Amino acid sequence: MLFKPVTLLLAASAAFLGNVVPVEAQVPRGTVILRDWFVDLIPTVFPNTTTHWVKIFEDGTLADDIVCQFNTRTLNNKAEMRGFWTAISHQIEDRISQYVIQPKSAVAFAADDKGREGWVIATGDTWLRTKQGRYHAGGSASAWVSVKWDHAKKKRVITEWKEVNTPPNYPNYPWN
Repeated sequence: MLFKPVTLLLAASAAFLGNVVPVEAQVPRGTVILRDWFVDLIPTVFPNTTTHWVKIFEDGTLADDIVCQFNTRTLNNKAEMRGFWTAISHQIEDRISQYVIQPKSAVAFAADDKGREGWVIATGDTWLRTKQGRYHAGGSASAWVSVKWDHAKKKRVITEWKEVNTPPNYPNYPWN
């Protein structure tokens, strides 16, 4: 007698499962907006052989009290971060003709539907060419940022920045 109810239950389960349609998860709108904002920001942030990175230190994108970790170095505000970026930029300009960080992937976790606040994690590949013409590839970079909406400025502001960057040919930097 137990055979009939079990058979009916299995048949009903199979019929139900046969009609199940997989649902594609939609990435929340705010997450896409925040992620895309940061991916677009990446080329304007990293020191290379240009000075285009200076703008974000002046336009309010970085909080004055930003906390930044760059590999093992901790920088406690925007002034320290800018000083460090300036030093890196000079070092790159002196020794390297090209330094490229190519974004590879990014994921965001937005706290709102407009993508104004949340976290973003991005990774990329790096390569460089020295002034002597030597090419070095195989570097990697990653950044995690915390973003808050500044109501007065009406813009996203990065309040925390953590980056791990392994330049090409690490640890034998081409400028060592």
